Amino acid sequence: MIHGKLMKPTPNGILYEIIKQIDPETKIPTKGFSLDYYYSALWDIIKKCNVYLVIFLDEIDSLKSEGLLYNLSRASESRLLPNRHFISIIGISNDLHYGKYLETV
Repeated sequence: MIHGKLMKPTPNGILYEIIKQIDPETKIPTKGFSLDYYYSALWDIIKKCNVYLVIFLDEIDSLKSEGLLYNLSRASESRLLPNRHFISIIGISNDLHYGKYLETV
């Protein structure tokens, strides 16, 4: 089981933590790079380590950006990952209406 506690639940911080949890030896900076840099690093590490991800996000309602959820859930379908890889997200929220605020595509 992989877990981590973030001080600030930013998209960059979440991606950084996922990458470090998959491969702790990866040399990746904690800040100073674009969100695209962290996404690219994540796709590369998933392919390199040949992993499938199930991500649990506690207090998902504190995440202000829906883009992170969208990009992670659509990675395989967007051809960013090979067909044999997938990312699933389980979000935990105290707000019963949180799902209503998410954009649907």
